[in-house]
Amino acid sequence: MRLESPEGAIMIGRSRRVEFSTCGVLAIICLSLAMLSTTTDSLAYRFPLWKDVPGRPFVVLDHGVIHGTEWAAFASRSGVASRGRMKPCITVAEFTEEGSYSNAGSCGWLAPELGLRHPPISPLMGGSRASVFAMSFTGAVRRVEIELGSGRSLQRAPRRLTQQQAEKARLPRLGYVAMALGEDACISRIKGFNALGELVLDSETHEC
Repeated sequence: MRLESPEGAIMIGRSRRVEFSTCGVLAIICLSLAMLSTTTDSLAYRFPLWKDVPGRPFVVLDHGVIHGTEWAAFASRSGVASRGRMKPCITVAEFTEEGSYSNAGSCGWLAPELGLRHPPISPLMGGSRASVFAMSFTGAVRRVEIELGSGRSLQRAPRRLTQQQAEKARLPRLGYVAMALGEDACISRIKGFNALGELVLDSETHEC
């Protein structure tokens, strides 16, 4: 079964298209797709990875498959009050070849709003085949160094929500990094730099 989220329909096999009005026993999945129809990416989903994302609507930060594990990262609002907009939720989820689903997520201030040493929101799921994580920042963070427990260092330029994504999810145009690694990994330290190359974030995560 393949889930076609953007059009709000389900594709079974290669040719049969089932609309919301004829979903039958798939009504629960279809309801999720209805809420999702304007906020997901254009890729097909094998499993509704968004089902435990807090808040509606939300946006897909990234979505892919690594070593047979389908994964996705999402951003959503933590509540309807104005404070919820400033403390976005970041969720990662995965669905393995064996049919196992799991997710992780948290909500909070965008780094480095709480100071140089305060860690960003950075849910991570590690496993023998793959590790999936995502983290959120203010727009001031232009480059990120991610130190893994293995000693390897990753450097990334955070992407930002488009104006359209931010408006749909009622979020600021936050910066984010969302990744899947083909190894069992943990994050030991996160550094962030502004456009001038100045260090604005330097946080040990104590996860490794």
